[in-house]
Amino acid sequence: MFIGSIDKPARIMCNNLLQRTEGRLSDVYVGCSGNFTFDRIAAARGFRVHSNDVSLYSRVIAGIVTGERFPFACTNPMLNGVFADWDDSPQADLVKIMYAAKIGKFAGVKNAYEQTMLDNYLAGAGEFFQGTMDKFQRGDVFNFRIAEFFFGDFKEHIARAQDNALVFLYAPTYKGGYEKLFQFIEESFDYERPEYELFDSREAGSYYLEVLTKHEACIYSDLLYPEIAEFQKG
Repeated sequence: MFIGSIDKPARIMCNNLLQRTEGRLSDVYVGCSGNFTFDRIAAARGFRVHSNDVSLYSRVIAGIVTGERFPFACTNPMLNGVFADWDDSPQADLVKIMYAAKIGKFAGVKNAYEQTMLDNYLAGAGEFFQGTMDKFQRGDVFNFRIAEFFFGDFKEHIARAQDNALVFLYAPTYKGGYEKLFQFIEESFDYERPEYELFDSREAGSYYLEVLTKHEACIYSDLLYPEIAEFQKG
């Protein structure tokens, strides 16, 4: 499970755009970091990265990268039974979130197929944990730096950016998308939740124009907006 990752062509384009600003601008504010794909690219190029998201998944990753473990508690008895034998570590925290996202698709058990899938995930929980932890070690996936992580509304995060900062924004592509995707996680874990407003991408043209006018920015979206036609490149 890697949520919020930009695809390879977009990663190449972002890397090229960042290369053009090296030595001229030093800070980049990322709205909706997701899996930190862009954050990693920018950090590798030496930028001071100011990351942001509202998901528990991203918050736990940020805690691993910054060394500030984010506390949360599992309130789901089924998951607690699975997690009882797992390690107590920041990386294990992330695997718990990833496992919950996988199993949550079938936890409602609406039919025989979902029951079979749920049983398979429960039976293979140990293998899922160890296999994911091994991938973390082999891939060195947390070997990047961020200057800070803002756990809250991306609009508030971007508003904090200096005028001469870069902005990269990959906002939700449909209203309530995060809430639907992470519903089982939200029901299964207790943690200090961030404050944010639901974002409707269909009404984002005027906001995107504001960002593009004020900052050197890259906005990744699946919609076209007449307000920003002159800025559209991809």
